[in-house]
Amino acid sequence: RRDFTINALSYCPFKNEIYDYFEGFKDLQQEKVVFIGEALDRIKEDYLRILRFFRFSSYYANQLDDGNFKACKALKDGLKTLSRERIKSEMDKIIVSKRAAQILKAMFEIGILEL
Repeated sequence: RRDFTINALSYCPFKNEIYDYFEGFKDLQQEKVVFIGEALDRIKEDYLRILRFFRFSSYYANQLDDGNFKACKALKDGLKTLSRERIKSEMDKIIVSKRAAQILKAMFEIGILEL
């Protein structure tokens, strides 16, 4: 299952067509990272999606979506259930992003970096 609208985009090279079932292309153009469906539901399926939200936002968004940010804050304790390897993999990608300082500051402000 895809977590974000921009991740649900697909391309058929035979037809030279892009398939966009969740308006991911529009979100890319508007520089937004948006969960597919309810953010709380997607996060509960896999708490790593909290870090993925911040990672994709660091690369593709001009600001953090408030509703998604609040969902990440509300469910941040779920990150404690993840392996260190999975967390490290996402954090490594965040810290080399073009907006690393802004994203890490936002993560710090809601207590994610303390976990």
